[in-house]
Amino acid sequence: MIDYVREKYGHDQVGQICTFGTLAARAAVKDVGKALGLPFSEMNTFSKMIPARPGITIADAIKENNDLQKIIQESPLHEKLISNAQKLEGTVRQLGVHACAVIIAPSPITDFCPLQHPPKDDQGIVTQFSAYPLDSMGLLKMDFLGLRNLTIIDRALRIIENNHGIRINIDKLNMEDQKVFDIFTQ
Repeated sequence: MIDYVREKYGHDQVGQICTFGTLAARAAVKDVGKALGLPFSEMNTFSKMIPARPGITIADAIKENNDLQKIIQESPLHEKLISNAQKLEGTVRQLGVHACAVIIAPSPITDFCPLQHPPKDDQGIVTQFSAYPLDSMGLLKMDFLGLRNLTIIDRALRIIENNHGIRINIDKLNMEDQKVFDIFTQ
């Protein structure tokens, strides 16, 4: 799909969207531990005291885990580690590329935002802005994976059939319907 839209709309007008990987609580603790020279086994044991669930913060982990609180209170080194890790927590760690989303611009994308090659790919282009700023610029964002969208389309087709007795074959839609294009341009 990505190759198709690049060919259809132009390689300079279609680009993949960057994502920013951020430092989660455990990763921040491990990175600071390395910088402070903690032995790997100690740093690993300490970081595992932070629950491995999405969205957990260091502050939440400290509130939940009395053993973690105790180690931090009793060890100036661990207190320093946690203090510095909290400063890094949530900061951008690396650039990634959205799996299946592209931005389609009415003119070269460089008119709207800076670009770069994605990691390990000197042919493709990726925006240096993430999806939300690009959306707010009025650019068309298409997510070809869009599993949620496929579910919505399936539900809409069933509702139309149940309420109106019309069965729509999604594979036989007119891809050149001017009324549809008019709705999108509005």
